[in-house]
Amino acid sequence: MNINKLILSAILLPSFAFAADELPLLSKVTETGKVAAGYNKSIECTIYQSKVKLRYTAGFAAVVHEKPISFGGGINFMLSDAKSAILKRNVVRTDSETITYQAFMLNDYGKQETIELGTSVKGTWAIENPSVGANGFRYLLDKLCK
Repeated sequence: MNINKLILSAILLPSFAFAADELPLLSKVTETGKVAAGYNKSIECTIYQSKVKLRYTAGFAAVVHEKPISFGGGINFMLSDAKSAILKRNVVRTDSETITYQAFMLNDYGKQETIELGTSVKGTWAIENPSVGANGFRYLLDKLCK
């Protein structure tokens, strides 16, 4: 191996390790139901430890906005509570506006797991997580994702 390539690799590789975005904690996605192409709208809101990232789409255009936050408190308790809840599932129409709430945590193997906090279709729960933790996270998502 060429010594110049080795030196360049030693310089560049550590910087890529820090370029990765932090892992998300919470997510809320609001989408229109089945509509003609170009009439679709969505808001994807992802909460990280230090920021909220909002992605607005309308038709074929998209805008991304970030705002700083400081997330703290009993997050781990709320995640455990939401994860252990028994989900309630209801039959609802699938062609209406849908709001999906999710939380994320690392399992014992370091792999990211998704926790369902609820899915609402036109105001009716298709998937409901009745836990106190899920209720608190949905409240925070509703407040931060405007």
